[in-house]
Amino acid sequence: MTVKCGCKKSNCDTKRCKCFKASSFCSSDCLCESQKCQNQKVKEEKDIVTWEEMETWYTTELAQLRKLKEISEKVPENLKKKFLTIKSLGISTEIDGAVQMMEQVNFQQKGEIILNNILTEAEWEEFNNGLQQCQFCGRKFVKYRWEKHEPICQRISRSHACAE
Repeated sequence: MTVKCGCKKSNCDTKRCKCFKASSFCSSDCLCESQKCQNQKVKEEKDIVTWEEMETWYTTELAQLRKLKEISEKVPENLKKKFLTIKSLGISTEIDGAVQMMEQVNFQQKGEIILNNILTEAEWEEFNNGLQQCQFCGRKFVKYRWEKHEPICQRISRSHACAE
């Protein structure tokens, strides 16, 4: 009859082992079977990882990450047409606009900022004259925004007038 080790945290899974309780490795003098015992010094040394093993693991993981990055950057076949039409139309996202704005800002050594493509006073006046004023709130908008804003503002002003 084989008696299992009484220690719950023991690495020895065969017979009772006093070596583990004494915080030492099992040896040939121990009662446990050497083939099944997990508390041997040889097995403990196998857990130590060498620098070469770590480098190989690192390089393989890095290679896998690179493959995943390449895969994620590819546009699927069913979306290629949509992607190409968006690019050909020149539709830019907010990020593209922000990048372009950052390219227009030049920093000098003294910390002064020079902005390129700033409107002159005449161009600014022309832009202001092109704005349309809302009849209800008095704010000024570009024409396409004014067309969207006016009906909404009209409904809001009616609801406030009814409430009063």
